[in-house]
Amino acid sequence: MVSSSYLYDGAGVFDPDHKGYMIAMFRHPIERAVSLFYNLKSNKAYAEQMVTLSTVEQYSRSSLVENNWMTRFLSNSLSGELTPEHEAIAKEVLRTKCIIGLLQEKAESMRRLEMLFDLKAEKSQRRYDCQEKLWYWDWPGKNRHEPVLEGSEAWNRLYEQNSFDIRLYEYARELFKAQGKLFETNVTEE
Repeated sequence: MVSSSYLYDGAGVFDPDHKGYMIAMFRHPIERAVSLFYNLKSNKAYAEQMVTLSTVEQYSRSSLVENNWMTRFLSNSLSGELTPEHEAIAKEVLRTKCIIGLLQEKAESMRRLEMLFDLKAEKSQRRYDCQEKLWYWDWPGKNRHEPVLEGSEAWNRLYEQNSFDIRLYEYARELFKAQGKLFETNVTEE
């Protein structure tokens, strides 16, 4: 298994004889940005930069706010102005190279990964309890916070900063639904 935040550099380790799967777990970009704010607030490495940013609204106006991170990552354009061409590249990468997971559909996303990698785990109460905890309630790094209300100033500013990612997220949701056909099974689980 290879895990890398350097998508284009990491792709160099694969070739026609050594194929891989690109897997991405998507979250609504505004939820992701709000979670990042709270993560940065609790991260000592950012303490100095975050000291003046006590609210999501202040963060949404700051230079630290995310700006279409996923579109930039997938189109290999980490800085500068984004164009519809960058969005098209990001969508094409998702369509042709990516198994999509959705945070809102964690159980189904994990079922698909189990199927993809032919994982056979014991069916036990211990496994069930572990899945219940990690998939639904207490995964590592979870930030508990109030959501930002749609239509609020913070929501609107985060939307402006992530408009490409919001469209990409909606596209990923469509792909998730379409990819469901790849993971259909005729076997009834016990």
